[in-house]
Amino acid sequence: MKFFVAICMLFGLATAEYVVKNRENMLSYREECVKELGVPAELVEHIRKLASYLAYRCDELFEPGSCIFDETSYDCCDLFVPEYTENGQCLVFNSLISENSRKKKLFNEFYPLKLSTAGEGSGLQFVLRMNDSFLRAGTEVPFAMNLMIKEPNEWSPHKRYHLYSNTENLVSIDPMMVQTSTNTNKMHPKKRRCYFDNERNPNFPLTDMPYSRSNCIAACLQSSVLYHCRCTMPLFLPSIGG
Repeated sequence: MKFFVAICMLFGLATAEYVVKNRENMLSYREECVKELGVPAELVEHIRKLASYLAYRCDELFEPGSCIFDETSYDCCDLFVPEYTENGQCLVFNSLISENSRKKKLFNEFYPLKLSTAGEGSGLQFVLRMNDSFLRAGTEVPFAMNLMIKEPNEWSPHKRYHLYSNTENLVSIDPMMVQTSTNTNKMHPKKRRCYFDNERNPNFPLTDMPYSRSNCIAACLQSSVLYHCRCTMPLFLPSIGG
């Protein structure tokens, strides 16, 4: 069983209707954005580094020695690495999206990590430092975070759990496996309304991620932003390649 846990501070993001575009359209919009706004690639990288600097670090959020996976104690910062999502920068576990996560796969053939057993207490456990010292003076909003669970190759999940201070939270995961008969391959994707792992929707532009429903939604969101704003935000949306 694969687990993906992301923790981040969330904020709202509203978009207009989705407009599906192919990869060539999206690359064209991006080039127009850079040309019209005169935004050099170096500045985009500086903004990315600034966002990383402002985000909470792993050693700030996790209580030392509190991370346990599969009944084994770990350094929390060895398990969690920074990663961008459409909601901002998160600290993720068992991901295959970020460069740091992909490096883990290169050096560990068993990554993403898997459980040797099941049941309560067998998964991932950690303690967060959620206290008033993280709050801005005068704010009336309670300090809280969101726990997001998704597949390792998924850009951003849509299921979130709110975590508040002075609480204990237990999340149960029940996996569902879907099997497809081999003769389904003979059907056209439009007729069976799905794609196999070795197939790809021709309008799906995210060349560095596998095709899936959630990644397709991320592509549609990016397409809508590019179409209406003539620009995109690399901190929150996946790269469309070049």
